[in-house]
Amino acid sequence: MDDVVSTALKIGEFILSNSNVEIGEVGKEQGGKLKEETEDKKSGVPALVRRAKDFPMLASELGLSSALIFYISKAENQDVLFNSYKVFYSLLISKSGELEGDVKGVINSALKTDEGAGYDVYAGLTFALIGTKLDQGFGLKPPEKGSSSEAFLVEALKILKNTEESGKGFELQRRLMPYLIEIKRVMEVVGVAYK
Repeated sequence: MDDVVSTALKIGEFILSNSNVEIGEVGKEQGGKLKEETEDKKSGVPALVRRAKDFPMLASELGLSSALIFYISKAENQDVLFNSYKVFYSLLISKSGELEGDVKGVINSALKTDEGAGYDVYAGLTFALIGTKLDQGFGLKPPEKGSSSEAFLVEALKILKNTEESGKGFELQRRLMPYLIEIKRVMEVVGVAYK
């Protein structure tokens, strides 16, 4: 369980330390007034926080593959999804702190407060967890230089399909769920920093 907690904390620290948004400014309207609506999607809570809160329950209800396919379908930008995968993959395996991909782009997408934001970043994060924390990543390969977002999505969807067809979908979900739940907890703390 130590790896689960340390992984979630590493992701939360990454988001907070790379954000250049001043805490307390995200949820404000023009004129300095806080929004009165209490729903997360309307209160300025960063998109990644909202997605991290929703995904474990959705995966429990629909199954991990179906929930991930839903998030992929809602992703605003497939390049951001692929870039998120590269950034989080390198974050989770890096001993030196050297990251691949557009860190600033991932952070900006993660911190958006728009209604449809965050699906791309969270799906990329989830695939990075599958690729780094589970045995042989269920076939998910590390990001390769020069590969495209389209090629990555084709590979990722094939893996989800093969996992379901081979009867390993529940095993994948069971092994990934502790990470998703701990990330949800850490992201809730990150969300408090932005209220």
